[in-house]
Amino acid sequence: MVKKTNHFIFPYIGNKITEEPHIIPYLTSIIDKNNITTIVEPFTGSASLSYMIWKHYPNKKFKYILNDTDKNLINFYNTLKNTSEEDLKKMESDYFDIVKNIQTNEQYNHFIKQEGLMPYFVKYNFYNINPGRFPALKLNNHKINIYRLNILESGIYQFIKNNDIEFNLGDGIPLFDKYKDDKQTLIISDPPYINLCNSSYNYKDGSDMYQYIYNNDTLTYKSHLIFIVQKMWIINLLFEDWNTLNTYHKMYNITKRKVEHVILYNHFLK
Repeated sequence: MVKKTNHFIFPYIGNKITEEPHIIPYLTSIIDKNNITTIVEPFTGSASLSYMIWKHYPNKKFKYILNDTDKNLINFYNTLKNTSEEDLKKMESDYFDIVKNIQTNEQYNHFIKQEGLMPYFVKYNFYNINPGRFPALKLNNHKINIYRLNILESGIYQFIKNNDIEFNLGDGIPLFDKYKDDKQTLIISDPPYINLCNSSYNYKDGSDMYQYIYNNDTLTYKSHLIFIVQKMWIINLLFEDWNTLNTYHKMYNITKRKVEHVILYNHFLK
């Protein structure tokens, strides 16, 4: 099993992997007491929550439904799922060669605007390692971190290759309706903060996911809903009848901003 702290191929904004001790005891309790067979992430991102579950149940055959609106991310996941190790090794090599040969601001900006996985890797890998600084550092001959992808050694690759996973591109909110009557489904939501732009998650008549919670009696859903969100007054009002499983503090490495997260559940632990 993989024991690296970061399971992804590069630092990913919103990754919950370092918050595992605060989260996984509650997920495993729900799974064990309700015979959960299906794990759904409507806003999967780096899939860290599903990855946590797999680490704790390496031999249990869940069905994972992972959804996101980022077409490059879903393309990457499907590439990991369907590509040979030999071709993935070539991808690792090609990426490193491309990065070494980007020497100017113009080259960098031109490359990241192209379609495909390589521009996606370059853009997000460098942004997360040296946020907003790559062109300036490169142009001034400063030493910057150039991470190899190391796809085959990553936790996300092993997770994808060893599990039954369905990847979906599109709005995540319809999954709440699809599985609301399935008492063996656990839906784990790690959405953007409510005070940030949520336009990527609009649904049907323009209502975003928080409005979906407000407009629907999710406490009556048979499926098990978990929300991991920033604790704030409007969240307290919106989820006032939900069960609070845990609250904990999170410090962001780059901004040093400290926030409080809360884990909310639409049922009560048995």
